[in-house]
Amino acid sequence: MRPSNQTVLPHSVKVVEECTESESESTLPTISDSDNSEWEDWESLETSNTEIFGADVDLIKEFAPKFELKMATLNVRSLALRPNMMKGTHSAKRSLENVNLDLLTTNAHIQGIHVMGLQECRRAVGVEVNGEYTCYWGGCKRGHYGVGIMLLTSMATNMEVVVVSPRFMMLIGSINGMFLTLFSAYTYTGKETFVTRQENYNQYSTALDSVDTKYRINRIGFIDGNCNIGNYSEEWEDIRGKYVDEDKHMNTSGQLLLEFCVAHKMILCNTYFENDVYTTWTNPSISRDESNPNYHNTLDFVLISKTLKERMVICGVDVG
Repeated sequence: MRPSNQTVLPHSVKVVEECTESESESTLPTISDSDNSEWEDWESLETSNTEIFGADVDLIKEFAPKFELKMATLNVRSLALRPNMMKGTHSAKRSLENVNLDLLTTNAHIQGIHVMGLQECRRAVGVEVNGEYTCYWGGCKRGHYGVGIMLLTSMATNMEVVVVSPRFMMLIGSINGMFLTLFSAYTYTGKETFVTRQENYNQYSTALDSVDTKYRINRIGFIDGNCNIGNYSEEWEDIRGKYVDEDKHMNTSGQLLLEFCVAHKMILCNTYFENDVYTTWTNPSISRDESNPNYHNTLDFVLISKTLKERMVICGVDVG
């Protein structure tokens, strides 16, 4: 599994990401319960001429429920049963199939994570309960891809599940009175053509734009971007901070991710805080030369709407 990034929003949201076996760090976010107040007078927020996304912070704080949410994103590589484990009794298969999921939910519970985005799950479309969590699966294609979202069962009420493809799914509803959309995405690698990768992001955008307005104000995304976003540039200062991917050049996949954030008024949480480690994936095809800049990569990101930016406390990589 890959390492993950962590983000904390005061009275609101923390974010976490994790990495795969060949990766070494991860990211985590958080939101806490202190006041389960409901959103009031929502219509005035929808119809206001105020620039809601980022400009009128006082208005956002006035309407925002007070609670803490700790989140994580993790490329699990696989939660499916391996082919060489297919022999044996049905109960043995079931036990082997769920051992990784059991470890995942147990670890999430220990860390106090409320919601986690998952990529490369390789699980069929469906919903299942494991431990303290309800797991929503976005399906897979011939044993590949597959995304998921794992949410504390106590929070998993009134959630609509929308599976767009084996690479993108959404949970739409409310958590402790806050209307929001959660999404998990697994993008194409640079091996695919630019047009294919661009169409992939267009599919994400079409799905997000189809959601009812009140659920679009607050979005939280977990994405394996398979990209480099490059060094800090003022051109992108509205949606990213100064950290992550130092001394790397932005590639076309990174540009697509940044453009996606601009289009949906979201920020990359793990770029706003200075940390010792940013890496969420290490390249197994390159000799383990720590001095090789291509050996370390930040591919996994936690995205939140600008409406939540002022509530973000911390985000970083959790090395596991």
